[in-house]
Amino acid sequence: MNSTVEEIHPNRSIRLGDVIQILLQRNNINAKTAKHARETLGQDDQRHPFIRFAELGLRDGLNPNTVLGTETITRVVAHACNMPYVRIDPLKIDVETVTSLCDAVSVPAD
Repeated sequence: MNSTVEEIHPNRSIRLGDVIQILLQRNNINAKTAKHARETLGQDDQRHPFIRFAELGLRDGLNPNTVLGTETITRVVAHACNMPYVRIDPLKIDVETVTSLCDAVSVPAD
């Protein structure tokens, strides 16, 4: 797949080929690594493509001290798609507020 960021439709799920292409276009990986990832990662794997790619444990081509983990991949893809990247710290969530919001929008069971 040779999709560009502009070709990724906002109403569909991101695919592994999209992730590889974005990382390649942004120089986070090189062509050899992209080919290796396409050959190594099976298409029948139903896990999220960020998780699948991150499990390769590859180094970031722009910052060799950084592994391309799920957070780094998420940040790069969000930036490439002109989307905000916000990391939510689960320890700083106001659970009472969140659960009250969930209760307010919940649909009653039949």
